Amino acid sequence: MSAILEVGQRLGPYRIEARLGEGGMGIVFRARNVDDGRTVALKVLRDELNHDDAYKRRLAREARAAAEVDHPNLARVLEVGEAGRRSYLVVRYVAGRSLAERLQAEGPLALPGLLRLAAEVGAGLDALHERGLVHRDASDITA
Repeated sequence: MSAILEVGQRLGPYRIEARLGEGGMGIVFRARNVDDGRTVALKVLRDELNHDDAYKRRLAREARAAAEVDHPNLARVLEVGEAGRRSYLVVRYVAGRSLAERLQAEGPLALPGLLRLAAEVGAGLDALHERGLVHRDASDITA
């Protein structure tokens, strides 16, 4: 198992198209399902954690719990699986820039936009919290 997935490689039915970002547990890619052509966000557990059954169980448990939450401000969980000894999570792909990219390009948000964004993020987090879930990584917010 190579340490890094590259554009063009496959993981199960998913062909990697671009690296989108990373968090504490995994690396997120834009990928295309070669069976149905659907574009998804594919979160792959980091190699150093992929050998730890506790992390693999945590990923699967959180994915199952999050899949039960349906909210317009949350990316829908589609699948959790393993291929080539790599654990992964598939969520609906939402096109757009990250908040960091938007701030870099446009500078600080005006107050009305900032309040709208905070309300949308808060509403999504509230939906998770109502199910007892805590989202630990805000690096994947899109604006």
